[in-house]
Amino acid sequence: MKYPRVPLAALTALLVVLSACTGDPPAPSVPSAAAALPADVFPALPDVGTGITTEVEAMASDRETLVMVATVHGRTSFPVLRYSTDAGATWQDGALTPAASATSVVGEEAVGVAAVAANGTQRQWLALGTADRAMFAWTSVDGRLWERTPVRGIDTDQGDEVSDVAGLAGGGFVAVGGRKNDERALPGVWTSPDGITWTAQKTPATGWLNAVATSGNNVVAVGNTPLAEVTKGRSQRSLLVTSANRGASWREVTAKEPATSGAFFSYLDYAIATSSGFMVGGGYYDDLSDGYRPFLLASSGVGSWRAPPRLPDAGESSDVDELLQLDTTTVAVQRSRRSGAKHELRVHYLFAGDPAWTPAKVPPLTVSAWTEAAAAGGNTAALAVAAEGNPRQHRLWRFESPAQVRVDEVTSPAGLRDTVEPEGLFVADGRLSAYGIAQGRPVRWESDAGTYSVPHGLPIGDEETLDEIAWSPDGGFLATGSQAYNQAFTLHSPDGTTWKRTNPKNFNRVAQYHWSRINAVVRASGQWVVVGARSINGSIRRSGLAFTSTDGFNWTPGRPTKVSARGDWYGRRDPLDDLHGLDNRGRELRAVVSVGGGLVAVGDTGEADRPRPAAWVAPNGRDWRLVPLTSGKYPDATVTSLDKVGGILLGQGMVRGKDDQRTTRAVWRSDDNGRHWSFQAFPGSYEATLMSASEQEFLQLVLAEDQRTLTLSRSADGRTWTDAPIAIDALGEGIRLELQDAVVHDGALQLLITLRTRLDAVTVVQRVPL
Repeated sequence: MKYPRVPLAALTALLVVLSACTGDPPAPSVPSAAAALPADVFPALPDVGTGITTEVEAMASDRETLVMVATVHGRTSFPVLRYSTDAGATWQDGALTPAASATSVVGEEAVGVAAVAANGTQRQWLALGTADRAMFAWTSVDGRLWERTPVRGIDTDQGDEVSDVAGLAGGGFVAVGGRKNDERALPGVWTSPDGITWTAQKTPATGWLNAVATSGNNVVAVGNTPLAEVTKGRSQRSLLVTSANRGASWREVTAKEPATSGAFFSYLDYAIATSSGFMVGGGYYDDLSDGYRPFLLASSGVGSWRAPPRLPDAGESSDVDELLQLDTTTVAVQRSRRSGAKHELRVHYLFAGDPAWTPAKVPPLTVSAWTEAAAAGGNTAALAVAAEGNPRQHRLWRFESPAQVRVDEVTSPAGLRDTVEPEGLFVADGRLSAYGIAQGRPVRWESDAGTYSVPHGLPIGDEETLDEIAWSPDGGFLATGSQAYNQAFTLHSPDGTTWKRTNPKNFNRVAQYHWSRINAVVRASGQWVVVGARSINGSIRRSGLAFTSTDGFNWTPGRPTKVSARGDWYGRRDPLDDLHGLDNRGRELRAVVSVGGGLVAVGDTGEADRPRPAAWVAPNGRDWRLVPLTSGKYPDATVTSLDKVGGILLGQGMVRGKDDQRTTRAVWRSDDNGRHWSFQAFPGSYEATLMSASEQEFLQLVLAEDQRTLTLSRSADGRTWTDAPIAIDALGEGIRLELQDAVVHDGALQLLITLRTRLDAVTVVQRVPL
């Protein structure tokens, strides 16, 4: 029997970006007492551009004015608001009122939603943002000058999340999203007269809402409902709810899938108001093709739904990537996927009365692309399109007709410094080294007496990322990364100059629904060891990945020791063992250390969003045995790092209590080479934490929620801890701190930290004597 697969793309949020349009971004205020950042430590690449990009979060239109909410990604990230009065041909920068500018803070983020409500000739423009775990609203009457006001009625600190927002005829807004509690995800619907004060409304369903559209008093919202267990062959179903009274009350409508559906997995991500009613779109598993196909439904009101003309099949799988309504014409963007090939975009027009979609002329692309946002300016379809690259490519596609498209290659904002983002530290040949991103390109830096070299590039392509670099005297350099964000690979070099690649097929089959990732790498007993996770079925059957190699090129997979169960809905005789997972019983190794001649790893089992802590031991370095761990009163827990001091192993991770939205840090301790473990939690909230160790003691770094207070906890036995604050050099007023990495070298704890203001940042290494 052929069992359907769960699409990774349907379950994984992708980062989508588009560069800034014409004009510079508005300059958010920096507190007047803000101190200057320290001098650069890590040089940029010469003569390769700035690496600055701008991600389009959302677009909205009243047919005359387009508003764009975007995030500029440079050394730091900050939101900007723009408007266009010529269907997106040119853009101007919006501005904050003095009061709004004065209340803006470091670390603001756009939620990724925008809307306009019309009441006669009056307009209410709205965009939402977050800062310090609280939501605020940007509001404007003209799309040019914006106020900034805290939101009431949507509590992000309690898990409320907004996915989309739409304006209502006559004024006011409706927002949709959800809230996750300990048992399930619950749809969220909120209504507001002004975008500031919101009232939660009840919905008759479970799941999550992704999009909302309005027409008169009618409102349509769509999303999906995942099932905890496969029920009658179904893993997830589409969610469609409607309201005839401006969102005050709702009813659920069955989203009938096409006749070729395998009745296994479907989702709805987009909703628009059309000239004759509504249209919603997403994807469904198609039994005939063993792939995913676009899912569309249309309605003349909110009651009776039908299938509109079908979009053509494309690739191994495809789905709806955007919907947009012009005057009487509907535009659909379709994204297709094929294993080992770039993801492609297709644009289709459905003219009023036509029985089929008309394909549009799409600009050529050599890498994977996707749409992030869309809006209509008159009868022009403006699509914000992002394409892979290091750095990513950013364009605006403006369709005047199916045969006429204008592509604007836009520049990044002026006045910002080259993007330099060191992400990790390692020691090579007795010298502290770093790896990360310079102007969008993966690089490494070498140090000489504390001075870092011009970065060395790595042979990593446009659709690839760098995850980590390690070095050992007998093994040289080993870099890990991923292709298309879901296929692991390694690069080995004896000298850091010439690199040899191990392709993803060595770690998992490269095929539809398959993925792999490497979480950690270590050199142990003359061989390289990598651990992580892989799957043959999207998010289902997450299995542990453990491989060893003597030369960094040829890899040998680890073996499980014991089969503990067999079978799930996808295969009745398939094994559940120390490394191979089944539905809702996954495995993922997140860190590994050498113990004598063997290995010990830590990570988690269970569902990805409901993890249980676990360890694995391999006394001979190849045969792995799972050791379940306890976590006290905390039902959710994972172990993310592992260190060794003498004969003591200490894993650090996160735990979460029932119905809690925030995690608590915790450690697991073993003094018998990983066979038995004890548990200790550290109640209290924090912003970030890192673990390291010297030969004598364990070291925990804890960054407080104010992002300015850093504490070092030290313990020789992993039980009793002594805390002391760390004074950060150059941490002046208006600067926030971000932890990147920490290693022990040259008798000190070397901290890789980033100091951020509103518009700039510098990453430095600070030496903390031990």
